[in-house]
This record gives sequence, structure tokens and C-alpha cells, in this order.
Amino acid sequence: MSSLSENKCSYLGCRSSAVKLGFCPAHHEELCHRVRRAPYRTADDRYWEKVEQRGPDECWEWRGARTDNGYGRFLHIRVIQASHAAWLVEHGFLPPDGMEVCHTCDNPGCVNPRHLFLGTRNDNMADMAQKGRGAVGERVHGAKLTAAEVRAMKRLISMGVRQSKLATAFGVSRATVSFIASGDRWGHVRV
Repeated sequence: MSSLSENKCSYLGCRSSAVKLGFCPAHHEELCHRVRRAPYRTADDRYWEKVEQRGPDECWEWRGARTDNGYGRFLHIRVIQASHAAWLVEHGFLPPDGMEVCHTCDNPGCVNPRHLFLGTRNDNMADMAQKGRGAVGERVHGAKLTAAEVRAMKRLISMGVRQSKLATAFGVSRATVSFIASGDRWGHVRV
């Protein structure tokens, strides 16, 4: 008896025999025809469905999927950030390698093209530091130096004290002293 029920059409309420993919010929054709008639949605259409547009200078919130840190996600051949999709829609190309889409508004969910600009990773980090966002200096988790120690170290560097001696004296690596001397780290601390 179970073999008879297994050969019935899967369409709700149909008692005909299943022939193709679990459906009777009529329902199989109907379902295939529905799939063929489904309207094609372009990437632009799918993108705009997920954007809450507001005034030209306001943030346009991404209403689609988001990462844990609030950046929107969009499927365009592969998953990309929604801000990258916004750049693509506005400018016709994705950011080149080594470039990031940065936010003037500091809202990771914003896709308003007026709030986006291209920059390198360093540009993005400098923008973040200039606005007082993120951890810098002593606020970095696990920082070994204070701003006062870095100021003293910079004075000693300018007086010609060897970096290896400073590294030993302050309990940091010579590379750290070198980064401080060049301004690559602790650049916000002035002597």
C-alpha cells in the first residue's frame, strides 16, 4: 500500500500518478512554466530593494543582511559589503585592489553614495583616529607604553640615544621603537 502512495503526485490535493520529479504530467508542466515565467531581477533591483533611502544628506540604511560589526552584505557574484555594492551602483565599478570604501558618516550600515569615498586602509585608519574613534595609544588593549613614556622616548631618540637601548629600557621590541621613531605608531603623541 505504501508503494501506491509513493507514486502519487506531490501537488497538494492531486491524486494522479507521479511521473516526473514526483508530479503528474499536468502539475509538472505547470510548475516548470511558473519557474520559466519568474521575472528576472537584476543586481540593481535586488540592491535597491534593501536600501532605505532618505534625504540626500542623510544616511541611507541597509536593510539586508549584516555582519556582526554592522556592515551590510550583498550577493553580487560573491558576497561583498553593501557599501561596495553602493560604489558599484553609483560608479559602475568595484573598488580596485588595495582600496576600501570609507564612510564620512562613520555609520557602517550607510550606503548613501554621498557619504562614501575611496581610500587605502591607512587612509581609513587615519580618518578613524582623527575623529577619535577606535582605540589608539594607551586605549589599545594590551598597550605596553603610556603617552608620557612615548614622549620621553621620542625626546631621547631626538637626542641620539640608540633604539636598541631604548627598547631594553622601556621593555618593548626594537621594532616598536623604530615604528615610534618613524611615526608609524603613536604618531598622535607630540614631543
